[in-house]
Amino acid sequence: MCRVNVFGNSVFSRVILTFCFGWAIVQTCAAASIEQTAVEEILRIAGTEGGLVVHLGCGDGRLTAALADDERFLVHGLDADERQVEDARAYVRSVGRYGRVSIDSFDGKKRLPYVDNVVNLLVAEDLGRIPMAEVFRVLTPDGVALIGSSGSWTKTVKPRPAEIDEWTHYMHDASNNAVAHDERVGPPRHLQWQCGPRWSRHHDHMASVSAMVSAGGRVFSIVGEVVYATLGIDAPVTAVDAASGKVVRRFAETAGAEEIVYKDGVLLVVVNRTPFDLDVDLADDPQEGKTSDGRTTYSPAMQRIWAGVGCPGPADTIYCVGV
Repeated sequence: MCRVNVFGNSVFSRVILTFCFGWAIVQTCAAASIEQTAVEEILRIAGTEGGLVVHLGCGDGRLTAALADDERFLVHGLDADERQVEDARAYVRSVGRYGRVSIDSFDGKKRLPYVDNVVNLLVAEDLGRIPMAEVFRVLTPDGVALIGSSGSWTKTVKPRPAEIDEWTHYMHDASNNAVAHDERVGPPRHLQWQCGPRWSRHHDHMASVSAMVSAGGRVFSIVGEVVYATLGIDAPVTAVDAASGKVVRRFAETAGAEEIVYKDGVLLVVVNRTPFDLDVDLADDPQEGKTSDGRTTYSPAMQRIWAGVGCPGPADTIYCVGV
């Protein structure tokens, strides 16, 4: 401990004060280095590439916060000691990790506060009263548990059930037959997890998530930073921030857009300049969009309303816009 008269003006006092501050910084950096080294070792052994990490027995929260240095991870710390939980929360806030790291208390008994198959990596220096069967319950298939033992880590991987199939292509697999061989699928019983984007699609909007497939226990989809869509049936193309929904830019010259293609920084838009009145066209359509046999098809009037989609005609204009 350093005891210094900070109000003194002697050279000796100033030297001692400088030394103490420097010593504190060195100690803090050394602690951070130890935690970072521990995290690197944990992730090297686990081989986990992202997802939910649970730190069981998080203590002061320093290792818990360090686990979130990699933005691929969402980290949840658990401890049965309420005082430790408060200390860990204070530390997480102090280092700006609150949000991607959260700390909660639990009773330390035989059940963890998670639904089945949701944790990608569980780290615990001591399981306490938690049985390994409970750890397996909360781990995802291929999820990893690292349990401390005599100064080292013991790695256990939850096996993937053979009856869970993958959906690796748009139509299931390379055979293009949209039928999975999954024997675990069934009606949903609870919310497993949720993440953005929280809206999916609309008949007049671009899809937020497209080409979703799954392989190796991971879900892949196309989610861009900017979504190009028409915000009305005859509205121009609008660039919308995919995360916030805020309008980034409107392309006024694309009113009447019918087809949108974006490639290599260039926005290609097919615009139909043929004027139409939706109410008038529907009123003049005696079949109201249906053929005489009752099947839902486009009648001539409805075809005129949607004319030009994917097939530019004389009244269509193609705009090339650099974005």
